[in-house]
Amino acid sequence: MANRLTTLASSINDRVGKLSAYLSQNNLPCPSFDAEAASHAPLGGEAEAIALELQDLGLELHDLLRGPIGLVLNHHLPPIPIYDMILRFGIASKVPLEGDISFADLSKSTGIDQDVLTRLLHYGILHRIFQEKRPGYISHSVLSKLMRDDQGMQNLVGMIQEDIVQPWRFIADALQKWPGAEDMDQVALLLAEKRTSTTFWNILAERPERAERFAKTMSAFSVDEDIGADYPFEQLGAGTLVESGGSTGGVAFKIAERHKDLKIIVQDLDEIVKTAKEREGCNVSFMTHDFFKEQPVKGADAYMMRWVLHDWSDTHAARILQALVPVLKAGTKILIVDAVVPPFGAVPETSQRHLLKFDISMFALFNAGERTLDQWKALFARADERFQLQRVWPLRNSQLSLLELVWSP
Repeated sequence: MANRLTTLASSINDRVGKLSAYLSQNNLPCPSFDAEAASHAPLGGEAEAIALELQDLGLELHDLLRGPIGLVLNHHLPPIPIYDMILRFGIASKVPLEGDISFADLSKSTGIDQDVLTRLLHYGILHRIFQEKRPGYISHSVLSKLMRDDQGMQNLVGMIQEDIVQPWRFIADALQKWPGAEDMDQVALLLAEKRTSTTFWNILAERPERAERFAKTMSAFSVDEDIGADYPFEQLGAGTLVESGGSTGGVAFKIAERHKDLKIIVQDLDEIVKTAKEREGCNVSFMTHDFFKEQPVKGADAYMMRWVLHDWSDTHAARILQALVPVLKAGTKILIVDAVVPPFGAVPETSQRHLLKFDISMFALFNAGERTLDQWKALFARADERFQLQRVWPLRNSQLSLLELVWSP
């Protein structure tokens, strides 16, 4: 173990030196937990790769020193209830942006017993939520400040709490109850919601505020992504691009900014489309459409789905693709923007964990999951062998890729 510790220390020191030099050369601030610190944005290129290596090395060092029992305790007792409490009681907005507030005053403004509140928030502070720079007083960290001011962060935390964490707890129960199931009404989500028959999408239809939060969170995931810069949409000229399952148009608007001649139609379910807003002078429009039904826009130059097919098992994903077939013409582009899972162990562990969190969440919610390149190829062939994969385009600042298909009758 001592040799491994020495190796880890040397590797960490080497990467820290390289990353510090990059930050200095590019006049970028060092990472910090302080409220004044900039929220994290992808570094890009070699620097991002170094940062991922450092996360892996630090994680391994942490796990080695924790030992097996410590790991079990660490994995099973994350600060989930702390996030929940902060959201429900609006605690982040009660802590001043400048300075601090005593636990006693915070107790009065929230109605939570001071001793209980202090204990719970201390656990949050140990997970970088808030800070206690002087005894008995709480102030913001960069994370808690985002929870106060950033609607996207609030939506993300709320969605994780309600839509992700609860179904994860019922995965083993679902495996016992419905072994080998592919349908959405035989999933862990159903058990978490204490329902006998429903789907995630039906739940969103019943709960407009939950649907709006989901749509906004999905849009937030595309903030650093710029598909319009990474894929040559200019080859479509003044043609038509249809984005199925495009939520409130976050990706479409970015594409439209770079390709002003392109007509873009964003399609989604009615409860999602109702929350979307068209922008004056922008050639993006919205349309209600269920992508299991035949595509109503015939003869478009390209059809795109971003983060759609990972929500569906192969049986249903094939049906979604087949619904496009009647309107396709020779040479039509079908653009699938989704994760392409690398072989296990081929990428930094931090990236692999991130992908697998999405993968397992898709299973808990939908009986679906992320796919490897071979699994994507098998899906396209299953849907229709006339779907021909031309190229996989990597996307900067994203863990997604763009799989470019061409309709070849």
